[in-house]
Amino acid sequence: MEKITQEGAIQMFNMCAYFAPEKIPVEMFVRGSGVLPYPLQGNIADILEKNKILRDLTRYSLLSWGRNDNTSADETTVLYMHRLLQEVVQKSFGEDSNWLAYCLDLTCKVVDWVGKDGWEIKNAFELESSHTIKIADKSFEVFANNNRKLKNVTQLYFYNSVVDAKLLLFDTGLSYIEKCIGILERICIEENSIENKNNLFFYYINKGFFHASSLEYQKAIMDYDKSIKLGKDLKTDGCLADESILALAFMNRGIAYRYIKQYDKALLDENRSIEIYECLYISGILDDENAMALAYMNRGATYGALMKNNESLLDINKSIEIWEKMKNEGKKVNENQLAKAYVNRGVSISKVMLEKNKGSLSNDLAAIYNRKSTKAILNCRK
Repeated sequence: MEKITQEGAIQMFNMCAYFAPEKIPVEMFVRGSGVLPYPLQGNIADILEKNKILRDLTRYSLLSWGRNDNTSADETTVLYMHRLLQEVVQKSFGEDSNWLAYCLDLTCKVVDWVGKDGWEIKNAFELESSHTIKIADKSFEVFANNNRKLKNVTQLYFYNSVVDAKLLLFDTGLSYIEKCIGILERICIEENSIENKNNLFFYYINKGFFHASSLEYQKAIMDYDKSIKLGKDLKTDGCLADESILALAFMNRGIAYRYIKQYDKALLDENRSIEIYECLYISGILDDENAMALAYMNRGATYGALMKNNESLLDINKSIEIWEKMKNEGKKVNENQLAKAYVNRGVSISKVMLEKNKGSLSNDLAAIYNRKSTKAILNCRK
């Protein structure tokens, strides 16, 4: 280790000791250069200086380097550091946690998977996730009494859970959101912070989502109960950051109730959800009308389960009306849910017509809804 001559290389070497040992992305250091120590901060952003650092790190086989073919050309360089060497380096720091703190700040700065889609998010997640979790786990252990740093740890766990949800990794995502809740509940006892309570309110909704996705609806309802209580308390105190999230909690609990066939409770929650969304919409402060359309569609599904076909059709028509209006205004529409709404409307029309015509369905009417359903599904696939 004494053979490394450049200060920037020494700093990067010390930080690599806290990453996962394989495929450490050099690009993470470049993207997060603003939070790195000097002189590494300036050196890593300069191509020539960066190459000097990499040569210095790999010259004596302390680290090795390779390429990751799943990323773009400017993000291919990855480093490898033996686990035993990492342990030796960490032990050499003794009680000094500064290098771990730099790693925590760096990962919080660069992790931006939530804003990506498709293969882009999958590739970035697969390359960087193991490093963020390794750093988060170590930080949770070392900074157990530092609430500011623990909040950063919850950020890393939360981002991992969000992508796990998109990739259908529900068990892993649930474990991370549970860590977020455990940390934040303890912090809330020590710090009566509005921000902490709002985050905890949101984390319980996410935990409910993971339980519902695993078909554990009773557990999901318990999570939504906690989130709704937190949300109501925050609203009463005038401290609720986003009331549409409370509407989401009611909607999700209503869906869970519907799946366990407690339809009366489902309708109560869905009515409350729609009431909140409509209030926000009328006030001009609803950021995403997709959620309101989805709330109507879910209530329509509950009416359908109760064989209230006319009410079901009215709600599904309302959801389609909202989405089509959004499209006409050039807003981003959830095409997947719109396609589902058209299919559901077709089913509801069939049931209504069967009731009215004693079992016979108009061929013309069937053709109309089938054509619109097909068009909506094609838009979703595009």
